[in-house]
Amino acid sequence: MRRFIIISPKFDGQAELVYNEQEVLCLIDCTKSNMEEHLISLFKRAVPATIALLQTGNAFAPGTVITESNYVVSFKKFYDEYPLKRNRFRAEKIWQKLNGTQQVQAYYSLSHYKRYLHRTNIFAMGADRYLSERHFETEWKTI
Repeated sequence: MRRFIIISPKFDGQAELVYNEQEVLCLIDCTKSNMEEHLISLFKRAVPATIALLQTGNAFAPGTVITESNYVVSFKKFYDEYPLKRNRFRAEKIWQKLNGTQQVQAYYSLSHYKRYLHRTNIFAMGADRYLSERHFETEWKTI
């Protein structure tokens, strides 16, 4: 995962873009800016779908600053979002063995996993099992 921070004269604060391992856009976050709905809509239409297009520098208004930064997800953020609060100590040990990309993938897969649990009415597995058996690599939205 690669993360880019966007600062523009068109709005106060910053927007965040996240691209996956294939360098395709997977997240736009405008919550740290003062953009209103109309400006967010325009911004989303302007965001390039790939890193190659982003690096051309033609997508945003003059004066816009694009900075790449490390994308880190803490275990606390992951665990707070996880649907079953059990086996925290074991899960944290496994989390520490994952590389940064796997940690980000584990965190972002949770929304699909939680929708899957709700849709199928199945009880969630412990966070330690979810991580150790690499269930974060499962395509939950297609199951």
